[in-house]
Amino acid sequence: MNKITIRDIAREAGVSKASVSYVLNDKKGVGDETRKKIEQVIEKHGYRPNFLSRNLAHGRNYSIHAVIRREAAPACKAFYFNVIAQMVEQVRGRISIVPVFQSDNTDADQGLLEIARSNSTDGVIAFQGVMPEIRTELDKRSIPYIVINPGLEMTDAVSVILDFEKLAYQATSFLADQGHRRIGMIGMACMPLFFDQTMRGFIRALEEANVQPNSNWIRGEADCEAGAALAMEHMLKDGFPTAVFCSQDNFAISAMSVCVSRGLRIPEDISFIGIDDVPEAQYINPPLTTIPVSPQEIAEIALSLIFQKMKDGSCESIVLPSREIVVRQSVRTILPKLP
Repeated sequence: MNKITIRDIAREAGVSKASVSYVLNDKKGVGDETRKKIEQVIEKHGYRPNFLSRNLAHGRNYSIHAVIRREAAPACKAFYFNVIAQMVEQVRGRISIVPVFQSDNTDADQGLLEIARSNSTDGVIAFQGVMPEIRTELDKRSIPYIVINPGLEMTDAVSVILDFEKLAYQATSFLADQGHRRIGMIGMACMPLFFDQTMRGFIRALEEANVQPNSNWIRGEADCEAGAALAMEHMLKDGFPTAVFCSQDNFAISAMSVCVSRGLRIPEDISFIGIDDVPEAQYINPPLTTIPVSPQEIAEIALSLIFQKMKDGSCESIVLPSREIVVRQSVRTILPKLP
């Protein structure tokens, strides 16, 4: 995250910290020319007010419920709990972060609905979204909520958005740039929106590289590591690609294990790239090339957004910027890199 402060903005704009604060809070007292200068510096650095630090400093205790769908894929749950752990770390015990599960069948799982009806939460951070009945209750009681990775039914909610299409495009383009023309993909068809986004990015990168996709090498079985292994097994039945894009690092690690058990060499026979940069990625043999996604950054943005909604109800969704690829030894260059 960019740790620029109000002091830094004031110094660069040649104004006082008070003037920057007025602009950030949309208050009068700053001339149009000064306001424009401050706004240009803010936009240049992508600065966002840290409502988390602001509310921690004020000393109020909050209770925030972090909502995970019971039906979410195991791989997703693992990532979501990592984000929640980062939230707990960041609030330093001053705010209660309470994980709660929500079922797709609201009748069978009344926990979150009762929490909303009893006004026993200050805000909700929902992974993928909340059921319509619960959302109606949150709206009726003016309980602020934001969504991380919104599903189809909550794309209009204030959200922290990971651009999976862009990430998939970036990863697949990297493989094509290394000279690969036989490229496969392992993703999660159990999450249709996520799978569709990653596949669009994957196909777009192939089209731009004039590579014909092989439908047998586009696999969606990976709801967990075992599913990724199964996807790799199926892919190997039809010859095999020289490179595979996996929508999560854990899927890539599992698929790599299958290939090694079949006597294939990585990256000499088959290359792999993933998304996440989990700690294990740098320690497997060979280390995995990947695009980092930071649970810490997601947690910080989500907490800042929920506090901003608590403050005045006005905030906008944030799309996480993509990071540079961490190049390790799991991808072989088989042709000179394309210009």
